[in-house]
Amino acid sequence: MFTLILATILGGFIGFWLVLFIMPIVPGFIELLANKPNRFKNSDDRNYPVSEFGFFTELQPGRVKIIERGGDFVRCIMNYEDHVFRGEVPGSTLQLNDDEYWEVLESKKLPERPDDSHPLPWRPSGIGKIFFPVSWLWWIWTRWVFKVTGYVFTGIYPFQRVRTYPLEYFKKIKHGSGEEEVRRIEDYSDHFRVADFQFPIRVPSADTRDKIPVSVFIEVMAQVFNPFETAYWIDDWSTRLSSAGVDAVTHYTRIRPYDDVVSIRDAEASRDFSDEIARIGTLDAKNSVAAIGIRIKQVLIVDISPRREEDGIRLGEVARARVDRDSAELRAEGRAAEIRKQSEAVRENGHIGLAVLAAERNVRTATAAGEKAIVVVGGGGDVDPIQVAILQELKKAKEAE
Repeated sequence: MFTLILATILGGFIGFWLVLFIMPIVPGFIELLANKPNRFKNSDDRNYPVSEFGFFTELQPGRVKIIERGGDFVRCIMNYEDHVFRGEVPGSTLQLNDDEYWEVLESKKLPERPDDSHPLPWRPSGIGKIFFPVSWLWWIWTRWVFKVTGYVFTGIYPFQRVRTYPLEYFKKIKHGSGEEEVRRIEDYSDHFRVADFQFPIRVPSADTRDKIPVSVFIEVMAQVFNPFETAYWIDDWSTRLSSAGVDAVTHYTRIRPYDDVVSIRDAEASRDFSDEIARIGTLDAKNSVAAIGIRIKQVLIVDISPRREEDGIRLGEVARARVDRDSAELRAEGRAAEIRKQSEAVRENGHIGLAVLAAERNVRTATAAGEKAIVVVGGGGDVDPIQVAILQELKKAKEAE
């Protein structure tokens, strides 16, 4: 009897682990048990409930997710080649609940050369040591699931789950006609990008020194360098980043004339604008996002346009007037150069030069008058053969033009 009970328990134990190890091989099975915060998404507005269900989560490269138990922080998980959490560097004395522990570092720049941070590290705790080898088998199984499917076991729902939060951002959509539309998106997210990410910011109306508003669209290239700070030091990092960007844009435009802001006539001025916005990524800025674990890598000025249509029309008229003025100046310079050359020819060739000049004047007059113009060579007496020859050559030159 005892042998039968023991065999049953052993068979159940083996069967349980066989089922677990077969699960990842079944197509789509693990995905059904994975968290999807926007499972019920039906529009670009956040008018649907967030989904927190999930035993597994997909961890794409360059991202960090946070595991919570009962709303309390448990740990961060990361999948990012050549990167490691500061607390995982050999010799570190940081604890899991220390903010600095979760700062992301490039492992290849560290003298200790630690392995990349793995979402499922082996950390034998007191309980794990007590239940060895079950804890060891469990760790092998979670690694097996991650290797086969790319999904990470996050815990038993609803006790343990992935942290989700509301996210608001702008998305640039290009239509088939070639026109681009900037659309505001509200949804939920369950990760933080520790690799570079692009965050569009739209400023519908920013005043200039002339009190003429402009519309500005920028794209911030950023990176979360401490996901713990980004998650817990601010309620909504996307709103903070967007607000800081808007503040930087308006601070730049309000102290400059409208024409200078819209035209930005040289590359240096454009770079100054970008640098002014990028300052929000420094700790000494009043609207700093570095204080919540976000680093600014680059700022791209996508568009600066007049806010009102009539302002754009007036600016276009000013631009056309400026082009006409510059064109008139260039034509005047060309005519002045031509006159200088003719004067030199007269000085060098005497009466022959004067004859050439007079003949060219006649040709220009005829050209301006049209096809019916009559050009008289000479003063009513004998025809000067030199003038006739010059006139013929000038006519040929004009026809060749």
